[in-house]
Amino acid sequence: MAQFVVQDGNPLGLGTGINYWERVGSPEESMEADQVTAQRIVDCYWKDRIDLAQAILPTPWASTTGGAKYLVRPSPWAHPDFTRPAVGRSIASATGAPYLFAKRVSIKPIGQQSWNGANNISKYGNNTSVNNQLATGGARLTVLYDTPVYDIVSDPSMVALGNVIAGTNAPDASTLVRYVSRRAVPAGEFLNIPGGTYKWVLTPTPAKPAYVAFGTPKLIVHASITFTWHQVPQVNVPAGFINALITPGAGAIENALGKVNLFNFAGCLPGTMLLLSAEFKPIKGVDGTRLFDISYAFKFFMGGQNQAGAQMGHEGIFRTTIPNPSPPPQTLAAGWMELTVSGASNLVSIANPNPANGQSLYDWTDFAPLFRPF
Repeated sequence: MAQFVVQDGNPLGLGTGINYWERVGSPEESMEADQVTAQRIVDCYWKDRIDLAQAILPTPWASTTGGAKYLVRPSPWAHPDFTRPAVGRSIASATGAPYLFAKRVSIKPIGQQSWNGANNISKYGNNTSVNNQLATGGARLTVLYDTPVYDIVSDPSMVALGNVIAGTNAPDASTLVRYVSRRAVPAGEFLNIPGGTYKWVLTPTPAKPAYVAFGTPKLIVHASITFTWHQVPQVNVPAGFINALITPGAGAIENALGKVNLFNFAGCLPGTMLLLSAEFKPIKGVDGTRLFDISYAFKFFMGGQNQAGAQMGHEGIFRTTIPNPSPPPQTLAAGWMELTVSGASNLVSIANPNPANGQSLYDWTDFAPLFRPF
């Protein structure tokens, strides 16, 4: 039976590697229309079972390069035969990267009486040393693989693909390329436009406009978007609510709540993404590290352009007009309008790359720190 070695890649230190032996009949694979799963069975010495399981399902940790902090993410075991075709929007798909990864490991003893009284001694040919050691203290690991809801991209691939923090080789999770799942619920609601705002289009055009005398519904389209950043160590969660190393209220998450994006984020223009909430789901890593899945709820909204031709997001509203029955007539037509405290524009532009906070409906902030470790 062939011998394999798990290479060192865990911060707890696996030394030079762990020997394990593949069972005859492994792996088993199952394919459904919406899911692929597999099962692999390997044996190792009993003393190595925990280290092997932690190598199969590694836990991330933080590191720094070029002055930028990032999460080091050793990939879990991957099935080499299931790789993405070079199509689609996933950044991992362009590399032919695997998409079937280890999700769960179950362990049972071999070479001794099991709970049901049966003897589970395994034989590996004429390798007397291996057989004797397994017979006196072996472990059988059943590794279950499935297709995660997020992409798993290695650190070197992130660097090679340019998904890094500017000016460094630190993989940047704010690119939303890896360990980030997403859900979107587009929706709409009707805004009632008062009578007298719009005019009838008549042929020939009358000398005086004919106003629509009754209210007119206008559909305002938006979307609820959730990005979940998976498996973040508690000491790296950028929120004082969770991370005791941060003063409550001083974390990147607390700073960003109720604000809109200052820069393009997730392909959305500045001012079109509003952070509504953050939810923290606690989980445990295989090595006992406390991890969190952090779900960010955003409201995406992009209205039309204002009179100056600027794209409006959350910083504006649709303005209706009611004609003044006496001179001078109303000169502002219905349309999207920016609102500020001073009355001067405070939108992001080349001339105004850092708009002032406290002026617009919502303050501005950079959302990238939401996906970077503390």
